[in-house]
Amino acid sequence: QPPDIIATIDGYPNSKRAIFLSDDDSDLPQVAIFESTPRDALELDSFLSIVDPSSGEGEELARWETPHNFPPHIVITDESRRYIATIARRRAPNRRDDGRPYTVVLWDMREQEILAQLDVTHPPGDVLDAYFLPHPDSDTPQQIIVAGSSGIHIWDIESETIIRSIIDATPILNIEMSHDQKYLFATNTEKSMYQWDYETGELIHTYDIQADSELLEAIVDST
Repeated sequence: QPPDIIATIDGYPNSKRAIFLSDDDSDLPQVAIFESTPRDALELDSFLSIVDPSSGEGEELARWETPHNFPPHIVITDESRRYIATIARRRAPNRRDDGRPYTVVLWDMREQEILAQLDVTHPPGDVLDAYFLPHPDSDTPQQIIVAGSSGIHIWDIESETIIRSIIDATPILNIEMSHDQKYLFATNTEKSMYQWDYETGELIHTYDIQADSELLEAIVDST
């Protein structure tokens, strides 16, 4: 028995990603749609639209151009889904030598504005996973942890700088934080699992197990 279709959103033929947003006043959550359209042979224009599907067809509430030149390949939200971080590579004139720099953008979906933007040129690399660390005294994200081919890098949102890096010879695939925010867990492309002290970056333990994202999440939930 297939599920019932309760809404259809048309008009976004170049959409690349979509994510549900929280909306306490509606039975159906709003949807953030990311799309990119070709500007010329080398450049793209990237847009973010907020759509209300409650009418059954999808009413566009807001639309604006994003700072990204590529469609975001990583989109994460906090638990309330008010805040979204988008991560996308940036095109450079010599793509063989640009080291794959990327841009991280933090959005406030309730206020419909960009809170912070970080253009990362060093350390370079592909970003494969990311994680929000909330502020201890509010629901506002305080740090964003990005992980990938050049290791793990911790971005402080207020200062818009990378404040700490954990370098590993093998690309990092998945990251999870312990519930008390004391330990950072990760898996690499060889599917080993690491446990670091988050504040110091000290490696606590390497687990010789074959771990993927689901197992990593289950292990962290059990700690």
